[in-house]
Amino acid sequence: MANDILSEFEQKHLIQFKSDFLQLVRISYELDQCYGKGQYDASKDINKFEALVKKFNRKYADLKLKVAKAAESLHLKVYSHEKSAKDFFANSASKVSGLKAIGITGFNQAEVGNTEKFSAMIERIKDSVFITYSDVNSGTSTLAAVYDKKERAVEILYQVNELYNANSADFKACAYYALRKKVDNRVKIDVDLSVFGFWSIIKEDQRNEWLERFNPRFPE
Repeated sequence: MANDILSEFEQKHLIQFKSDFLQLVRISYELDQCYGKGQYDASKDINKFEALVKKFNRKYADLKLKVAKAAESLHLKVYSHEKSAKDFFANSASKVSGLKAIGITGFNQAEVGNTEKFSAMIERIKDSVFITYSDVNSGTSTLAAVYDKKERAVEILYQVNELYNANSADFKACAYYALRKKVDNRVKIDVDLSVFGFWSIIKEDQRNEWLERFNPRFPE
């Protein structure tokens, strides 16, 4: 990761962010399961979770999380404070190692090797961008982002299983925005996690089984 987008950050800061962030992602999923199935009145836990998300946003000021609730679902949205998908690509996504192809309505519409088509596609980026990566050290991953006019920010359309891979483009983009500006380390996220019954970090041998339960990219 020597020449990668996260190489400027200290490892201890990356580790702390990963712990804070992935715990919130996991809790949001577990709350969604309870909320959607109507297993119990989740309103109190959701309120506690929203308060915890606000603390996260104070700690990592350049990455914004938001709890989106529908009639029978709950989803944790992730935003970067960019003014367009094109800015998102220029300032972060283009700097992730292994850039292979981009698109504006879907993946792999223009490959890096086709310089003319690739450059023309970059110029057309406006409200959305879809990027594919392939790197010897990091493997293959994808990254998608859309501009949210209401939030005036760019939403990172992450895949949960990708976030649990520190080499994935999804995780790198989120970590970059979280750490590129000063982090308020006085704000402690982990001390509040114990209010949730499913807060503990899962072991490595449990991860794959747990991740299979997640919804695919682009949730409703």
